[in-house]
Amino acid sequence: DQEMLRDLAQAGITTRDDLAELAVDELIEITGVSEEEAKQVIMAARAHWFTEEN
Repeated sequence: DQEMLRDLAQAGITTRDDLAELAVDELIEITGVSEEEAKQVIMAARAHWFTEEN
């Protein structure tokens, strides 16, 4: 959401890879989301790491 994006930008997290490289506890500290939501967001950001390029 917009609030999370603002919090991430203020913390210098501006790319998908920046987000993907965060640990769950770091994302929680930056945004205040729940542990489960942090895990989901990070895994979604990492998804492109595991897809094959054609």
